[in-house]
Amino acid sequence: MPEPGTMTSLLPIVHFQPQQCAESVKTAEYQCPLYQTSARSGMLSSTGQSTNFVLHICLPFPRNSNAADWILQGVAAVCSTNL
Repeated sequence: MPEPGTMTSLLPIVHFQPQQCAESVKTAEYQCPLYQTSARSGMLSSTGQSTNFVLHICLPFPRNSNAADWILQGVAAVCSTNL
């Protein structure tokens, strides 16, 4: 967990293991969006996806929180912080 007021925190190395969407979603996981840059915006492609969006990462969250907490805080992973 990052310290309160911290804007960025390092995410450990993630090993991707492809799974079917229905099998991968668990109730104790946050579907964290991964973006190429911290801008979180991009051109809309012909598929309706932002060109900056990469994929969702299933991240477990602590027992005393839920996915809505992380969504309201705007938690996202980025490949480049542009700092």
